[in-house]
Amino acid sequence: MQDLMTYFLEFILDNMMIPGQVENWVLIADMVGLNVATVPYGIFKEIFNFMQNNYRARLYKGYILNAPWTFSVVWTVVKGLIEETTAMKISITSSATEANMKNHISPEQLEEKYGGEMPDFTEYWPPKPNTGDCFVMGDVPSKILTL
Repeated sequence: MQDLMTYFLEFILDNMMIPGQVENWVLIADMVGLNVATVPYGIFKEIFNFMQNNYRARLYKGYILNAPWTFSVVWTVVKGLIEETTAMKISITSSATEANMKNHISPEQLEEKYGGEMPDFTEYWPPKPNTGDCFVMGDVPSKILTL
């Protein structure tokens, strides 16, 4: 899994970032259909550690949507064990949308199922920018990647 993540994230860095700009990622993790018995806590822990060790300071905001209530309980414990600045970047909700998402993602670049205006994705590979336009946060442009 780490090899796949490394390939994918390095692909993003090499092909999706705007040259000469410092860019951060906004992550959406959709847990729809998972419950207490099917949430892969071990995989989440492995991914979290891998990202924190290899791509430190890249995450601007992470939204975990459609989370089962048990995940929120586990998060209450886990966030006390990680850096406070990292914990503040993560938002967990049992809903398919989160009000602050539109502060970080342009509605035109957010799928309808998450409260945006873009039709839901049906093809996820190969990754490609879904639009040539950039979403500007302040003076900083950013691209969205179709996964």
